[in-house]
Amino acid sequence: MNKSTKSSATSLRNQIRAATVGSKKVFNTELVMANGMQIECRQMSVKDRANLVADTEVEGQSDRVDTETWQIFNIIRNCFVPGTNDQIFEETDYEVLASQPCRNWVDTLSQALMRLNNIDVEELEKNSETTV
Repeated sequence: MNKSTKSSATSLRNQIRAATVGSKKVFNTELVMANGMQIECRQMSVKDRANLVADTEVEGQSDRVDTETWQIFNIIRNCFVPGTNDQIFEETDYEVLASQPCRNWVDTLSQALMRLNNIDVEELEKNSETTV
């Protein structure tokens, strides 16, 4: 590699780094109506998603998640009062959220979070112990 080619590659590398790791982090959001109230669902970071997977793994099976736990923790951790950093739900709300009827606001929030975080429901269910 000659000096000109090396300099060009370095310049291109710097441009790529500026456009990726040097750029401002933008997390997508979706406003969702739940029983007449607006809730802001937020995209997770890669680290937050990895933590969610680790926290919802089926005991003794690191390649499987419990979809009920995944769904509820996803809602608890990623639903906010719109325009703030105030989380709406707490871990103490787990049982109340988990005992809601299917196809209601809990599922609506979960579906929005799945879209925002590019989670394939079929893939999640395939690698889970329980189903959504």
